[in-house]
Order: sequence, then structure tokens, then C-alpha cells
Amino acid sequence: MGVIAADRTRMRIQVAPETTMRRGRVVLFCAALLAPILVAIGSTAPAASAATTTVFPVVQATATDSPPSAWSTTIRSAGIGLRKMAGPLASTTTASGRPAVFGLSSQSKILALIGDGIGGRAWNTYPISAITGTGAVNPGVAPLLEPNGNLNVFAVTTAGHLIHLWLDAGTWSGADLTVATSSPNVTGAPTAVLSEGHIVVVTHTVGGRVLETIDDHLHGGQFSTYNLTALASGPKLSTDLTALDNPDGHGLLHLFGLDRSGHLVEYVDDDAAGRYWNAYDLTAAAGASTSLKGDPTAVVWGGRTRIIALSSDAHAVMYSANSASGTRSWTTKDLSARTAGAPTLRSAPAAAVAGSALLVAGTTPTKHLVSIVIPGPQAVPQPQDISQAVPGIPTFTGRASVLVHNGRSSVFASALSLPVAGSVGVYAYPSPGRALSDGWPIIGVTGALGTCSSPWTGLGFTRHNSNDEQTGFAIQNSGRQVPWMSYWTVSGPTNRACRARKDQSPAAFYRVAHAGAVWVAQQIDSYVNDGLGLKPSAVILDDEGYPDLHSGFANPSPAMAPQFAAYVQGWVDGLASVDPSLSPGVYVPQSEYLAFHMAELPIATYIAVAWGGSTPPYRLPGVDGANIKGFIAFFVNSNPTQECALAHGAAALLSSWGAPWNTLQFDAGVACRP
Repeated sequence: MGVIAADRTRMRIQVAPETTMRRGRVVLFCAALLAPILVAIGSTAPAASAATTTVFPVVQATATDSPPSAWSTTIRSAGIGLRKMAGPLASTTTASGRPAVFGLSSQSKILALIGDGIGGRAWNTYPISAITGTGAVNPGVAPLLEPNGNLNVFAVTTAGHLIHLWLDAGTWSGADLTVATSSPNVTGAPTAVLSEGHIVVVTHTVGGRVLETIDDHLHGGQFSTYNLTALASGPKLSTDLTALDNPDGHGLLHLFGLDRSGHLVEYVDDDAAGRYWNAYDLTAAAGASTSLKGDPTAVVWGGRTRIIALSSDAHAVMYSANSASGTRSWTTKDLSARTAGAPTLRSAPAAAVAGSALLVAGTTPTKHLVSIVIPGPQAVPQPQDISQAVPGIPTFTGRASVLVHNGRSSVFASALSLPVAGSVGVYAYPSPGRALSDGWPIIGVTGALGTCSSPWTGLGFTRHNSNDEQTGFAIQNSGRQVPWMSYWTVSGPTNRACRARKDQSPAAFYRVAHAGAVWVAQQIDSYVNDGLGLKPSAVILDDEGYPDLHSGFANPSPAMAPQFAAYVQGWVDGLASVDPSLSPGVYVPQSEYLAFHMAELPIATYIAVAWGGSTPPYRLPGVDGANIKGFIAFFVNSNPTQECALAHGAAALLSSWGAPWNTLQFDAGVACRP
């Protein structure tokens, strides 16, 4: 394999070893010992036969705040051109900052799910193995992004070969590093890290010996492989490894895995005791009595190395290094036991640093996706059940992946079950009673349309007998807990001739929305006088009013974003001034969501999409903010007889996007069962 980038070609030779530099005088020693070491452990594992791998939908849970405490979820593997994947999942970002998730196909081939917005789709699936002509691999893929923008992916084939795939200038290429370095077969999954400008890939053999493959450009090739177990006289390991480069400023590469007794072991190139590499039993060093299982994960948080692993009693345990005294010591902390309600885990936890917080995620014995968030090194862990954020409480399997990008924390996980039924209802159905009897789980209704004078809404509203109040009574009489989505159109600043006023400032838009919200809240609060004991689940602002059928926001552009933000804030403040228990929302087309940067607005947002015939619901790239709570689909086919036949597919697609409250709108008078 040729050189990928010229900046990788630094020789691993150092004249005078220093504590701040690595890969020194021992490099020639390693080169001299390479052949006998590799021959000694070079037994070949038999190639595994091809088998079908079970694949699962990929769900992205995104924290809506920082430190993470509330979550929204989206199913990323549903839609045109998208595929389910087998885990464990791994994630990183591309050179352009886009999230990328890696897993396996049902044939154990590598797939990449990337939020790149290409082809008019927010996410796309790329069959990396098919593109590069590589075969089936073991579960567990190791992505690595270089500073120059090259995206690397490492995996171990079912035949035991370490392979390297890389994306450079839009083209995927691949190479077999086991063949290129004449090294022995390996097993499990690799881990990859950048160390002083070099790519380092760490694997282990079936017998538990630790191998380092590095692009040092020695021995006539780009990569070389070294037997670290032999160099360190270290123990054999039973798990895959995790790596940290230079975590404490001493210029050392630290590798962590479990030995066969469940002890946490560190391999480090510290040039101590007459050896370049050494191995240390951290479980013994920390005085821990509980053994570990599964693959550990390593982060630097609060200025200290942290290793998070799964204990034998299914607790998330954190090892912390302390170098304050000049000598390195270790302590342990049981994250699952420190707080009431903290979960036990069935999968090895994943972790990442999110600002000042540490985010740990995994799946429980009850198959819920959960997180443990520690806001700061001295703070109490905060357990959260992410599954509860999704209607129907989906179940999950396997090891999750945690990614922090663009200041947002995400957990990617494999879903065993999804809440298809229950997250899609109807809007403007022939009657709310009919919607309930037909089995729709959500009902949306218009409370009133916009007007050209204060309170800028109220057209079509009948006191004591409005469509909105009738919907509330239908739900109350059914005895069921059905979300009630209440829509209200509020016009923009207009005169009595329904033309735009001269004052189109943010303050003017705030005033009309505030006045409309006050009036709407007063009407809703009056329902109780008629015997209605319920209130809408969401009170939603609709900008389809005068003067242009979009309340002044036709042909949306970023220049109007301040006016729209003020319009939304007026709605929020107006409702709260009358009844703080009401939950505000806003309904917008995708063009407004993008033009007005609505992902940044702290309000529940409902997105208008079309469906019917050759027009399935379609989501534009970028319409994926954490504040999206539903997709509201209206029928556009000229043949209404097709509506019921098409409704199931449209509902399934809407549900797959992961928002909790979605609706279909049929033509007037049309009723279809879910």
C-alpha cells in the first residue's frame, strides 16, 4: 500500500530519549525483534464461514440541552436508500463535521451511515465493503478522522486479517494490513488512534497477545506490526482494547483492556524497567475487588484519564488516574451505585466528554437505552432512561456509540423494537369521535383561523361548541389518553383591509402573536365551564394567516428570522401570561424551518410535509433539529380513492423519523383506519 499522506512519513528514530517524546531508541530494537516475535505467534486462525447477521434500525438520541438531561430521538436507518445495521456501532465526524455511524450489513459487510445531505437526503448509507471489494468482517469497526480530512476505517475480517479502508478526495480505497506487514491473524475488533501524527491500530490475537500496527514507513512498507505483549512481558488479554494518546502531557501512548481474570490492564510505552513497553494491573493498583467484563472505553475528563468498564455485577465502573503526587495512582468509582435509580447494564458502556460533563450510555437488562451523566468531576451521577423519550418505549440491543459534535451530544444505538403504532394520528378528520373509534392514537384539530384585527385569530371559532372543544370532549368521554394537538392561526401585522402594516418590525410580530396567544389561552381555559376537564397536549401557532396566507412570512428568507423569532416568543409569552400549564408549539413548512434557523428556537416544532401517490413524505436535509416533535402530512394526490391504500406506508415513514406526535390529513370527509 502506498503512502496516503506525506505528513505521515516521520521516522520512528530518536537519538536521545526524553519524557516528552516517544518511539525512541527502541525502534531499531523493535525492528530487530520483529521477525522472531511475529513468527512465534503467527498461527493462522481458520476462516469463518459466511453467515447472516441480524441487523437493526439505527436510532439517534440527541440531548436537547447541556449537560445532557433531556433527549429527542430519530430513526436514522429508515427512508429511501437507508439500511439497517448490526452493531456494535461506532461513530465519528467527517472532514466537513458531519456525523458518521459505522456498522455491518446482514452479510457482515461494512456500512457507513453519514448525515451528509447528499442527494436531497439528510442521511445516506454507503456500502464501504462493496465499494472497496473487501469481504465480511467481525463486529466492531474502528473509524479514525485525520487532521488532513482523510477518513479511515479499520476492521478485522472473518478470516482474521486487519484491513484498512480510507476515504480520500471522495474515493474509498482499501488494503490488507495483515498481508502488507506479514503479521499474524487477529480476532475481535481493532481500535485506532492518532499518535504524534502516526496512525496506530491496536488488535489482539486469538491467544490474547497485543499487536500494534503503525504507519512508521519502516521495513519497506507504510505500516509495521509489533508484538507488545512480548516487548512488555505483559499478560494476555481477553477483550478488545481502547487507546489514549498523550492524555497527561507526557507524550505516551496508553492502551487498556481486560486480562483473563477480569482485571483492567494498561499497556504503555513508558520506557521503564529496561523495557520500551510495560504492562500494569490497574485493578490491583486501585485495590478494586470487583472483576470486569466487556470492552472498556477511555476518555480524558477533568484533566485525568478515565476508564469506564462494566463490572461483573453489571455496574458501570470508572477508573480514574491521579498523577498529582508525581507518581501515578488509580481509584475506582461505581457509577451505578452512587445514585438511587442508577441503572445496571447488559452491554459494555460507551462514553464521551460533553463540555464539562461526562456522558456514559448503554443498554439495561430490560433492554432500555440509558445514560449516566456526571455534570462535573465532583458531581453526583444523573441516570436517565432515554427509551422513555420515545413513544412506545422502544427496546435496544448491543453496545451504543456516543458522539459529541457541533456542541451536541448524541447516542447511536440498535433498536430491537420501534413504536410504529402510536406515533401517527390524524388531523382534520371527519369528527374526533370517528378518529377515536377508527383507532387513531393522536388527534389534531384547528381551533381558529387568522383575522385582520386584534386578537389576529378567532375566525371560525364558536364558543361552547368549537371543533377544538369537541375534540377535548371526545377524548374525555373515551377514557383514553390521546394526545390532543390544538392549532391556531395568527395573522401578521395587518390593517383592517388585510394588508400588511408599515410596521413589520420584530416588535410588531411579537405584539400580534402575544395578543393571539392571550385570547387562545382564555378560550381554552373557558372549556372547564362546560365540563371539560382536559386541556390540549400542545397549543400550536400556525402562520397561515393574513396578509399573504403565511402571516407575512411568504417566501421565507434569513432576513426575516428576527421577526419570526419574535412572533414565536410572543406566542410563548402570551400563553404563559394566562395559563403557564399550556404547552406551546409552532407549525411551519420546511422552508421556514431552514430559513429562520428554527433548530435554534426553544419551542416544540411541527413540520408540514406532503404525502400521496408518487409523493411520499420527504424531509429536506437540515430539518432534523432536536425541537421537532412531529411531522404533519397533508394529502396531495388528485385521486382521493387511493388515500387509505397509501396511508399505511406514509404513516410508517413518518413514524420512522422518530418524532412523537405525527399526523396524516386526508381529503375532506375521507376516513381511513390506521
